[in-house]
Parts: sequence; structure tokens; C-alpha cells
Amino acid sequence: MVHLKCIRIVASLKVVVSLFISLVSISFSQAAFSDEKPKVQNKASVKCHVVLIDGTEDINLWFIPKPRMKNFKEELVGKKVFVSSDKPKVEVFKVHECVLDNKEFHGRQARLLDSKRPR
Repeated sequence: MVHLKCIRIVASLKVVVSLFISLVSISFSQAAFSDEKPKVQNKASVKCHVVLIDGTEDINLWFIPKPRMKNFKEELVGKKVFVSSDKPKVEVFKVHECVLDNKEFHGRQARLLDSKRPR
């Protein structure tokens, strides 16, 4: 009789444990598929037509949070950027325009420089 009660208790514990595990896994899967957007969707690939302190013009690329795009041109002035891997960084003197990487520049010179940029 005692043995039978122990078996029932163990069976009940197994059911409770499996229910608990099921609930935990459901809550984790709900969190994984929640409506929260991944951080990558809040970022944008941006290209800017810049004039460097040495007078050269270039197209530079950045991956920035979308809210920063509004004032990004102003942020770039005075920043140092890479021109090529074998040269030191050069300071940005002026920014003509910034657009999303998949969009066309408005300026003719920017479009020309962008067409020469390796993809």
C-alpha cells in the first residue's frame, strides 16, 4: 500500500515537472517571437559625399541608427575617416550630402564618385 502511494506521488511529480518545463519553454519561445524589432532594423547603411581637409572628395560609408540620419551631415564635419588602408585617417572638412546606401545621390559629382566605388 505504501509502495503504491509512492508510485502515485512520483507519477504526480513527473506530471508537474513536465508541465513546468512546458510552461517555461512556451514563455521562452514567446519572448523569442515577440513584436520587438531587432536592433539591426533600427539602423541604416548610409553613404556620404565628403570633402576632406586635404581637398579630396570621397564617398564614405557608415552603419548608423536611423534617428541619427537627420543630423548626420553636421556630425561628420571634423571627424577623421579612412581614405584607404595604407594611409592615416583624414579629417572631414565638408559634407555635401548623405543618402541611404541603396539610393542615388542628387549631385553629379557624388554620382560619379559613387559609380567608381567598388561594390
